[in-house]
Amino acid sequence: MPGLAEYPLNDLDQLTRLATDELVTRRKAIDSAWSYYEGNHRKQLKVKRGQTDDNVILNVTRKAIAQAVSLLFGELPTFEIGDNKQSPEDEWLAEFWKANDAEILLHNMALQGALGGHVFIKLVPSETSVRVLLLNPRQVTVFWQPDDMQTVNVYMIGYQLGDTEYRQDIVRTDGGWLVRDLVRERGRSWEIKQELMWGFPWAPIVDWQNLPDPEDYYGDPDLVRPELNDALNFVASNTMRIIKYHAHPKTIGTGMQSKDVQPTSVDGFWSVPNPEAKISNLEMQSDLSSSMAFLQLLQQWFFAEHRAVDMASFAADLGNLTNFGLRTIYKDALDKLKTKRALYGKGLADISERAMALKGMAARPTITWNDPLPFNDAEEIAGIQTEMGLGILSKETAASLRGRDWELEQERIAEETAANDNIGSRLLAAFEKGQ
Repeated sequence: MPGLAEYPLNDLDQLTRLATDELVTRRKAIDSAWSYYEGNHRKQLKVKRGQTDDNVILNVTRKAIAQAVSLLFGELPTFEIGDNKQSPEDEWLAEFWKANDAEILLHNMALQGALGGHVFIKLVPSETSVRVLLLNPRQVTVFWQPDDMQTVNVYMIGYQLGDTEYRQDIVRTDGGWLVRDLVRERGRSWEIKQELMWGFPWAPIVDWQNLPDPEDYYGDPDLVRPELNDALNFVASNTMRIIKYHAHPKTIGTGMQSKDVQPTSVDGFWSVPNPEAKISNLEMQSDLSSSMAFLQLLQQWFFAEHRAVDMASFAADLGNLTNFGLRTIYKDALDKLKTKRALYGKGLADISERAMALKGMAARPTITWNDPLPFNDAEEIAGIQTEMGLGILSKETAASLRGRDWELEQERIAEETAANDNIGSRLLAAFEKGQ
């Protein structure tokens, strides 16, 4: 998409002409990614009329993408404004995300980004709150400053219903952003239906890259090598067909003709009058181990290319994995996750800040992420005890590492100690009185 220095106020068709080629290409890529994710893969073996379909679909694409989404938003991050978690801004922000079904919304954000490469959010204010609308990336085109890709001049949102096309241009101006709604029937020119000024220095659109691409405005998706899934399906399908036709032994006879074989009534037993005839079973000499090894190799490379982890490969060792071992296995996936959290964290902070600004509040939250991996509790406690024994770790830090509020726990411990002392005193007094 070329840069756009100035919005064509008097040529409403110009944006459409500029966007067409790029938009068609991007839509095709997004459609293909979703097709792989949903399991609509191209069949690798031809099926003749009347022949059984031996094609096997192993949808590792869905597994890898689902893993990336779960690592990012398996648990919701926390949004905090300053140190006071009970401030009016914190309470409003919590209600804001709750009203927008944050768990499902953030999951869908991550899925759109993983398959489309970019996330587009539109803020729609209402009387009581602000709605967070997740846009379809197939419907959004961005025009940026020719010498500065980070400066957006126009967002164009377009879709079609029947013979009617709808378009909304969100245009940077000196006084804010112009929001212009347009419509046209098939074969006709665009008509302006409504215009209004968005009186903020930022647009009602928040967008960010799923993964960085320094040479394009739109980011990279998580799905980068779907053809490996095709190769995996081919090997699996071909192996399936070989097993189908050659796994069962074939009975062969020599020194006889078919008319010499006489069936009997004894459980399908056959007799042959020629004593020189020979009957034997012909069986496969290979167990297809090379095919199965290549199938496993393709699956490993698929996950490696997508910086994901196929835990099925470690199923036999799961019980013996330490926290360090698990993090070593997930090292590449965690590195990718760190990059995605930087991008999505900024996007979520922008959404929160702008939503609050729409309601007259000026604040930007800090996004705190949870550890996405399970861990061995006993192993962590043992490590903390060792460091405390060496005198290099305080009790307060240990409490923090275990997710405990040190001041609150101290108060509770003191209360329990006092209560136990009172009970002990009463028991001793009763004993001295002979009761």
